[in-house]
Amino acid sequence: MVDFNKHLAEKPKVLSIRERIQAIANIEAPSMIPQAAEAPEAPPEKEEEVIPVIDATVIPDAKKRFELARMVTRHGEIGEIIRPLDKEKKKLTESIKVVIGKYKIGKALLGDYRINYYNAPRKVLDPAKLLAAGVPITTINACYTEAASYTLRITKEDAPDDESTT
Repeated sequence: MVDFNKHLAEKPKVLSIRERIQAIANIEAPSMIPQAAEAPEAPPEKEEEVIPVIDATVIPDAKKRFELARMVTRHGEIGEIIRPLDKEKKKLTESIKVVIGKYKIGKALLGDYRINYYNAPRKVLDPAKLLAAGVPITTINACYTEAASYTLRITKEDAPDDESTT
């Protein structure tokens, strides 16, 4: 038979701070930090692609081929004019925002132009905040929707194949 009085009479062992830290370190608990994904592998080497020339074998109708050539040429010419101007316009926009923001101007007239400077907030879900709130990563990934999107880029034949020149 167990003598309970004997156990009650024994004083509990007082652990030092180091012993308590060691005891806590030995306890296994689930991690609250999401597991890091494996490091991605390098993409495959870009293969040399064969870009066909649009000729009678691709578009047999000469009239449609000529109309396409006219539209593509005009699109390219306009792009060559717009790209540098668009870069300059973006720089001017940022400079104007600094000045009218400093003077708290929302709407105003200046010469032949109307200025309208306003806040246009956009809401975006933050996956990191969802993870922190306990939403599983699989649920977050399952909620993304992918829609088809098509981009038309027309550049000079010898221009670099770079998406940043859209």
